[in-house]
Formats: sequence, C-alpha cells, structure tokens
Amino acid sequence: MQLTEEPRISTEPRAASFVCDLLTHSYRETWLPHCKRHRQGLSQAAVATVLSRHLWETGQVSELDITLPRRLKDRVSRALSGRALPPAMLQLIIEAFGISDAEARTAWSLLLDEDPDPAVALPPVAPLAGNASPRSATAYQTVSVHDFHRLGSDGRPVEHRTVQVIRAHAPVANVQCRFDGDVTAVQVLRGGRAADMTPSGVPDLHAVDITLTEALQPGETASLEYQVLFAHERPPEPHVRRVSRNEARNVTVHVAFHPRCRPRRLEWCRWGADRLESGPLSAEPVTPNADGDAHRYLESIAGEGVGFRWEW
Repeated sequence: MQLTEEPRISTEPRAASFVCDLLTHSYRETWLPHCKRHRQGLSQAAVATVLSRHLWETGQVSELDITLPRRLKDRVSRALSGRALPPAMLQLIIEAFGISDAEARTAWSLLLDEDPDPAVALPPVAPLAGNASPRSATAYQTVSVHDFHRLGSDGRPVEHRTVQVIRAHAPVANVQCRFDGDVTAVQVLRGGRAADMTPSGVPDLHAVDITLTEALQPGETASLEYQVLFAHERPPEPHVRRVSRNEARNVTVHVAFHPRCRPRRLEWCRWGADRLESGPLSAEPVTPNADGDAHRYLESIAGEGVGFRWEW
C-alpha cells in the first residue's frame, strides 16, 4: 500500500535558481560571515546557520537545539538545488534574509507557476529533465499526517485510515491523493468529499480529488480524515509507505498485524521518491509490540518515501 501526495515539483528548479541568485549576489553579506573558510560559491552550511539563527531569535526553535544548523543543511541543499523547495522553506528564507517584497513576490510567482514581476530580472534556468511538463507548485503544506494500516488474518489489508492537517499558502479548494494497489474507493470521513477515482497518469497509481468542506485562504488550516477501501484478489505488496515530494511535517506511519498472522520479519525503510521500485535506501529491523503493532514518527519528510515492509 502506497500513499502519495500530489507531486508538483517541476516549478521548483525555477524558483530555486532565482533564490540562489539572490543569495549569491544581493544577500551575500548576510551568510558570508558564517562561512568557516573563504569560498566563491554559495555556502549551504552558512545559509543553514542564518536560518537557524532566525528560528532561535524568533523563538520558533529553542536556542538549546544546537544541532539545528546541521539538520537544516540537507533541507537547504534540497531546496537550493530545486529537488525539494516546499513553500515553508521559501517563506523561512524570505524572512531570515529579509528579502524585499518585490523579490519575494517573484519567488512565490515562480514557485506557484504564476507570471513573475517583469521588473525583477530572472536568472537563466536549465530546462527540465526528461519529458517533464510544467505544473503548479502545491498551494498547501501538510503540517501533520497519520497513516494507520491494519491487516487481517489472511495478511491482506482490511483498513487504511489517514488523518491529515494541511495549511494553505494560497487559496485551496481541493486536495489530490494517490494510491496504489487494488483500491476500489476512498471514503472521506471528515473535512470534505471525494470524487471518483481516476487514473493518475502514473502507472499503477490512482488519484482521488478531495473537495474541502470549506475552501481555505492563505494561512488557514483544514483537518481531513479518509479511509481507503480494498478489493485484493491476491496478496498485495508487503509494505505500507507514505511518499511526499514536497515537505510534510509530523509524519506517523502505524501498522497493525492480526494475532494469527504476524510477519516473520518487519523493517522500517526509506525510499527515494524517484526510485520507489528499487530497493529502499535504508532498512532497520523493527519488533512489533505485544499487540502486533508498530509505528514510527518523523518530524518531517521531503522528496522521499517512508514506511514499513515485511516478510511472512
């Protein structure tokens, strides 16, 4: 079982290129004092330090959290390379560096695939790889998501339930979710209504648009709860994972096995978002509790898939 948030990342390289150009030239004096050695190019570690100092000074993160710059460095690397520039990261960079209103509007326009301010010069951007087509950046961020996956005595899923909270960065009326496997329908228990399932354009994935009960304006949040219905004719792939190309925060994956059908081996794994059919990037053994349950919580994920896989 795989759940994928709608991947809208093709505009991120344009926005990332513009932000890199700003930091390299217009805002160089802000990050340069935090470089440990002289360098010509943009220092991702120094940028992470500037972001960390802003979070400490504004009270968003405790000053006792001294490992924050190191943890942010990987996220900065993904953001500035265009691999994963979520709206929350763009907003943090704008605030931490004091980027001007006109430049900030241009960055948002590039990320959201809108017409940028013609008065602001844009750096050249490399063409998209492969046959990717332009898409809008996601207008919302997942601020928390809990996936609960329960299997029956035959080892097949009997329930998959998701509780998700999103925060809008632009007007949002619906959310698209993607599922693999023999999924017959999605029932929204709270927060909206689901349209019919349709092909997603990606092999073996189906998409469902959930129309929110009330459309969101920037800064507003909505809480959704939905359930996936199955019709497996044969045992599905022995895994459950959450995939998010954009940043998703407060991610919990919970799997529950039937007392008469416990796995011989259970692992917590991470996959590359673009290499889901390959083996996991990492795997660590997990021991279910006495009830046959296992769960894992992560502060955030971006550009990856996380979850459990097992062997019978």
